[in-house]
Amino acid sequence: MINIGRYYEINPETALIRTNHKFVQRFQFVEQQVKESNREWGGTFSLAELDRFWEQAKQFDR
Repeated sequence: MINIGRYYEINPETALIRTNHKFVQRFQFVEQQVKESNREWGGTFSLAELDRFWEQAKQFDR
């Protein structure tokens, strides 16, 4: 991975910051969807439901 990053001239610190930012944005989207559903986090959402929210969040990354 290091050599690939060097080949494409990717700054590792910048890449990590951007990746973390993307994760936070996606997670906040999931949190917002849960909030808007008027349901509680604890055990009321299946993994499939949360994954669907995550996939929706990824649509906004582009």
